[in-house]
Formats: sequence, C-alpha cells, structure tokens
Amino acid sequence: MQSRLRCVRETYDSVPFGVDIVSEYVMYNLGVPFSKRFMPDISRVWAERYRRVMKGHSEFSALRDQEQAAVWLGSTFDAVALTIVRQESAADGTEQVAAAFGAADAGMLRAQLAGTALLSSPGARLRKVCLSDVNNQLKYVDAHTYRRIYEIIGELQQVQQSLVALFQSSIAILAVNV
Repeated sequence: MQSRLRCVRETYDSVPFGVDIVSEYVMYNLGVPFSKRFMPDISRVWAERYRRVMKGHSEFSALRDQEQAAVWLGSTFDAVALTIVRQESAADGTEQVAAAFGAADAGMLRAQLAGTALLSSPGARLRKVCLSDVNNQLKYVDAHTYRRIYEIIGELQQVQQSLVALFQSSIAILAVNV
C-alpha cells in the first residue's frame, strides 16, 4: 500500500503546477483575486496527473487508445471531486500545499514568499483555497455542475469519515491485542 501511495505521489510530483500557478497562489495569499486562467490552468495539471496515475496501472495501459480516452474522460469528474474533498478537508492552505505541491512547486512557493509576513511570521498559515470562493469569484462552473460537485463531495466526505473511523478502530484493536 505504501509503495502504491508513493508511486501516486511521485506521479503527482512529475507534473508540477509551475511558476504561473504558484505565482497566482502567492498573490491570492497577498489578497489579490485569482485570474480567469487559474482554474483552467490548475485543472489541466490535475487532469494530466490523473492520466499519468491511470497510465501506471497495467489494466489501463492495456486498453486501446479510444478505450483509455473513454475511461479517463469518464472518471475525471470523480477524480476532481476526490481532489476537492482532500483539499476542502484541509485545515488551511499550508496543509493544501503539502498535499498538492511537489518539491519543485514548494521550492518556488518558498522563494516567492521569502521576505513576506506569510513566511517570516511565527505561526503564519497560508490561505485555504475553497471551490466555493473560487467559483463565486470566477464563475468557473455553472450552478448545476457546482451542485453536482458538492453532492459528490458530501458523499465522499462521509466515506472519508467512515474510513478514518474504521482505521482508528483497527489501530485501537491492534494496540489492545499487542
């Protein structure tokens, strides 16, 4: 399991957000609204990450190109919803960055934040990016799609909470039996 998670992390790291997205995030933390490019740009990065993760599975790679495209397109919405659940459940922007940014992006972020109060103040935390805030500002998705995303997010958050509870129960049982 750990090796699979490491592979996913390495795959994510192989597709950096890049200087434009990192710069937008820095500006957001300094109070500047996101540009209209932000969501399409970040969505392209996540989509490529998903594609590469799927390519890492032999079952997916064995499919013909048209079948791969159909599976990828059919699952991208759910993959985006999982990402949003992970990002929305983060305590703050610092936790979001730790989950989403690879080493190159994190290095760019530190360099761009150097000398700002966001990096130099003890206990300073980065601003959390919520889909609701971004969509209110940019109107990235229509109302129907937005509601559907949040329905899926709600369902996935329940699953996430159940899995955490199950995991914690398993740890407690193991601790008692040791």
